[in-house]
Amino acid sequence: IRSDGTHCLLRLSMLRTARSKRSPLFIAVSVAFIVFVGIWAAITPNEHFRQESSLAPLNGVRAPPTARSMGRMHPVSTPYGSRQSSRQTGFAPRRGGKPFPTREGAQDDLSSLFEVRKSRFALHAAQKSDGDWVLRPKAVSVDVVEEVPTVDLEEELLQHDNMRKGQIAKNGFRYIILNNPVPAGRFEAHLQMHVGSIEEGDDEQGVAHIVEHVTFLGSDKRSVLFGTGSESNAYTDFHHTVYHINCPLVSQGTTALPPNTKLLPLALDALREIAFEAKMLNSRIEKERLAVLSELSMMTNMEYRMTTQEICELHSETILPKRFPIGDEATIRKVHPDKVRAFYHRFYHSDRADLFIVGDVDLDETEALIKKVFEPVPPSPTYLARQAMKVGALAGLKDYNETFSKFPEFDPRNDWRIRPQVKHRFSDENRVNFSLDPAIFRHEMIPSLQLVMCAKLPVQPIQTKKDLREFVLSRLVVACLGWSLTSKVRPNPPLSGIEFDHSDSMSESCAVTTLKLYSRPHEWQDMLSVAMKDVRRAYRRGFSQAELDCMITSILADSRQAAQQAGNIPSSEIVGSLLEAELLGHTFMDFNYYHSLLEEIVETITLEDVNEHAKKLLEYIAE
Repeated sequence: IRSDGTHCLLRLSMLRTARSKRSPLFIAVSVAFIVFVGIWAAITPNEHFRQESSLAPLNGVRAPPTARSMGRMHPVSTPYGSRQSSRQTGFAPRRGGKPFPTREGAQDDLSSLFEVRKSRFALHAAQKSDGDWVLRPKAVSVDVVEEVPTVDLEEELLQHDNMRKGQIAKNGFRYIILNNPVPAGRFEAHLQMHVGSIEEGDDEQGVAHIVEHVTFLGSDKRSVLFGTGSESNAYTDFHHTVYHINCPLVSQGTTALPPNTKLLPLALDALREIAFEAKMLNSRIEKERLAVLSELSMMTNMEYRMTTQEICELHSETILPKRFPIGDEATIRKVHPDKVRAFYHRFYHSDRADLFIVGDVDLDETEALIKKVFEPVPPSPTYLARQAMKVGALAGLKDYNETFSKFPEFDPRNDWRIRPQVKHRFSDENRVNFSLDPAIFRHEMIPSLQLVMCAKLPVQPIQTKKDLREFVLSRLVVACLGWSLTSKVRPNPPLSGIEFDHSDSMSESCAVTTLKLYSRPHEWQDMLSVAMKDVRRAYRRGFSQAELDCMITSILADSRQAAQQAGNIPSSEIVGSLLEAELLGHTFMDFNYYHSLLEEIVETITLEDVNEHAKKLLEYIAE
């Protein structure tokens, strides 16, 4: 047996002697041995495997007639559905059953059973017309019970060992610290405010963006970090405003700071001033109004236009198409400074903030420093009222207890009392009774035709092994279909490019499945026909075991590589993943732990599981 990880090739070499060289004794011994094997196989019971009495095609694919073809992929029916396993190679002897029917053209046909790749084969001794004896395998039964490893799918996932979460009880300020020594002597500090463009009223479109500019660029304490090798920036999206600073732990010496000055306290002071102590001067507001208008004037490239068009169509039933973070030009020009200040004071509170620090830091020292810097921030009236209700409920007061029971635990990500909910119409809701005509976006600067098909589903937080298994199934479907479609892309049309993805969108608060097809404009019908043929094939018939095993191998290889390089990943890359995981409710895990989980999870996944998941994921496109 030779195994290369994906295929298993079985070679059977039989000693065949020419008729002229065979002795009567050799023939007699050989025949006696074959008869003994046949009788032994017939009388030996086997409760786990049943023998088929015919050689009918299996699922439309005839069993391989030679030993060499047993290394190929063929559908195999198991209690878990149509599946082949190339991850568990080799064969194990199986005995029992009645004699198999003789092969046409053979004078004798006795058998012994063995198993290859979870399917049963009969090893036939047959005498050909020229008198030679050969052994040939036949697939006679695929009713094989496959043992799937037992995994407690309800077990909760463990967060990163070097991570610490906390909250300041006085004002509700939340923080997450992650020790990561790469690069040495540096850290990333990201302060995320749960306020974005969806908080704006109709006459405030663009105010969240202006507030971001005024608070960030108007900070005097941030300017102290200039010349220390630090970098800082900010951005606003639909739901959040994030201020971030990348900084060394100590100063090398500047005109404002002596050498070896600790910079983490200064960075935290700057973030506190930005979020909770901004001056919001008229002069600064007017200056940043012009900056935002200049930024808006540059948002005219075709990629931005096409992205906004996709969002408008995908989220047409929500407020998102009317609340793009860049803002509305007319509103930005005329909005009064008092309205900008009112927006800041209404939403910038400590219980709406999350602080993420990732870097070469000590967890205990950093936590103590965070409390020292942010504990003096006054709590919001909403947070105080919430705490009062909680205290009253704990004290057993009837009125407080009844009031508190009506409000779930405070979470600024989806608290309906202080944030307008984005009410999505997901693709699995009322799909039969609801349809949309295609939206067409034309422009002379678009070089090729793009066909975009989207579907959206709720975000599924990954907190247990069951959640992780669903995530892996989605990854496998995307990988298998992407591989299949990519093979159809040729230098010559009709299909000149393809993108297929299923991922969570932090800014759009949903999971989106996207299929993008590219072709020349006059060949879009041929392009659509080629692509949809593969999509519908995957939807109706599923993938093959060869495709699945290849993708599992690829995903495990990527995960293994990430685990091996876990100690070399810079904090700037980790902090983005950490922030997104926290927003979406996912458990943030260590790379090595995630890889071990992945190896455990894939062993529980069958081809039937993947094909069933593909039906759910592709239904909105295929149908």
